[in-house]
Amino acid sequence: MDERVPTGAAAATTLSDSLPIAAAAPLDPVLESRLVAVRAAEERRGSLAARIKRERRVLLPILGLCLLALPNFGMAKVQGHSMEPTYTTGDSLVLLKTFRLFAPVKVGDIVIVKLKHGANKGEEIVKRVVFVQNEKGNALWPRYLETGRGRVRADSWFPEYTGGGAVVPIGSLMVMGDNTYNSLDSRDFGPVFDYELLGKVLSR
Repeated sequence: MDERVPTGAAAATTLSDSLPIAAAAPLDPVLESRLVAVRAAEERRGSLAARIKRERRVLLPILGLCLLALPNFGMAKVQGHSMEPTYTTGDSLVLLKTFRLFAPVKVGDIVIVKLKHGANKGEEIVKRVVFVQNEKGNALWPRYLETGRGRVRADSWFPEYTGGGAVVPIGSLMVMGDNTYNSLDSRDFGPVFDYELLGKVLSR
């Protein structure tokens, strides 16, 4: 029998089946190292972007709170010796201006006062609160006052008030320096009113 040569599609199929499959050529080592470096750089960029995004989620709210809180605080610098040994000349103090909302003044607190009455009107002073009048105007004086130097007798420093000869008005308080023998305070200018308070000292 004569052997026939396939033609057309059959011939193409037969010939292609008989061709060997060429193996993939290996990558150039330099090119391969560059590809690896590019992939690593892309991964680092992705990791950095994700970290920045996480940090923004945390830091932006904190920054917003700080900006909102900033008007609530202030700074003051001590001049003079009336608050020694608690504070000395040159000490920087952090003030809470909105103490009326968050931390009402009480006995023992240290406040910044801007006097708006008396011979020392306009002066700004730092003093310790030793007495706060209540809303009814009948708060009782303690027997002793607490200062930075220890306890002192109230009737020794404020005899006209403890003896009933004078009354601290409603909405006012009495202040005194911790250096009791070298201080201009309520013993000299009397009660301090709420509107004369600039802030409450938080720390130095």
